[in-house]
Amino acid sequence: MFPMKFIRRWRWENTWLVFSCFSQVIIPGCLAALCVKDLRTVYMSVSAPQLVVTALLGMGWGLGNVLFGLSIARLGLALGYAIIMGSVAVLGTLLPWVVQSRGPLLSGNGVIVLSGVAFMAAGIAVSGWAGRARELAVSSPRGREREGSYGISLLLAIGSGFLAPMLNYSFVWGHPIATAAVRLGNSSIWAGYAVWPVTLLGGFLTNSAYCVFLLWKNHTWALFQAPHRDAGAAAVMAALWMGSLSLYGMAATWLGPLGTSLGWGLVQAVAIIAANASGLWSGEWAASPHRARRLLFVGIALLTLATVVMAIGNRAQTSALAIK
Repeated sequence: MFPMKFIRRWRWENTWLVFSCFSQVIIPGCLAALCVKDLRTVYMSVSAPQLVVTALLGMGWGLGNVLFGLSIARLGLALGYAIIMGSVAVLGTLLPWVVQSRGPLLSGNGVIVLSGVAFMAAGIAVSGWAGRARELAVSSPRGREREGSYGISLLLAIGSGFLAPMLNYSFVWGHPIATAAVRLGNSSIWAGYAVWPVTLLGGFLTNSAYCVFLLWKNHTWALFQAPHRDAGAAAVMAALWMGSLSLYGMAATWLGPLGTSLGWGLVQAVAIIAANASGLWSGEWAASPHRARRLLFVGIALLTLATVVMAIGNRAQTSALAIK
């Protein structure tokens, strides 16, 4: 999302619609066509219910994106981000483990997994605390008025936290699509590219519908008329986002049986570290008090520890499953 800092003329809905078109339709479709042979046959060999469920989970993720934007506007970036990303990271890591029966969480390697998830949740919480301290220090004396009640805002954030991990669930439950691609001679590394167009098409329907609503409500369609570099920034955002998702899909295969579980946790932890690092580099924290920056560094340290512990847990569990 870093290129969004350089958007000058477009409103959020203009940027997000172009971003959604590229990241959820054009790029994943092109990647699937280039990397998966006999793509049409792959989809025809998968039952309609499997395709529909995968797309519906993608729609759920798209709705989570919409709720993310609403809850951030009401609660502020720090508190909203901590609640949402904490839920996304924890649920997206643990639920695939439980559903795929990777072993009990309270014994053996499961304890290592839980420890890594706990460090990750703590790191996200401390990062959110740091962000809140920064907001209070740099905000105007008037403060910012939030629309609606705090309770409704909190429910929106929790709803987003429950829905956003559906992107990972869709990849997990879309496994029959990847399996069909492998049966037709595709490498398991590239087979995952067949899943993304189905998943992200569902997400695109939700995201684009909300953008069109805002464009109509705010009368911002006219901003598309004049060509502007903002379109390039939105396209770069899409390329970076889909690039990260593509690497996650490949890494999930290389990581073994826990790829879609602990791999998701690793992605979220490193993403938050990268986001905070980019914020420091771009001067977002320059005016923040020392206490806020100390909390931020503690949060980054906890997230770094979480990545190490989850990597150890993944290796231990993969070795145990190989022995069995």
